[in-house]
Amino acid sequence: TTEAAQPAVAASGLAGVVLVPGADAQLREVVDPPYRVGSDLRLMRRQLRSNVDLQRRLREDLLERWAPDSPERPDLVIADFTMIGAATAATTASAPAHDARNATSPCS
Repeated sequence: TTEAAQPAVAASGLAGVVLVPGADAQLREVVDPPYRVGSDLRLMRRQLRSNVDLQRRLREDLLERWAPDSPERPDLVIADFTMIGAATAATTASAPAHDARNATSPCS
């Protein structure tokens, strides 16, 4: 999770791990820029480049954590479809990735 989300994670009783430390402002600007992007190609390109940079940094962070001899190496990765960096890191680390959008609940 992000540094800014840590209080919410802790309040839910979970232990969060900060990924891509220091990226809260950049993430906020990608998902909710302080300006209207609209159809302005220059602003769209700027937003896309920032998002790709965040995905690259997320992937690098995860690959470092998921080194073959790391105790943090997961058995399974469940990531939102927008987290391309997590999916490619899981593939590279040979951890099965699961897209939660296509999951069927045992309760359904």
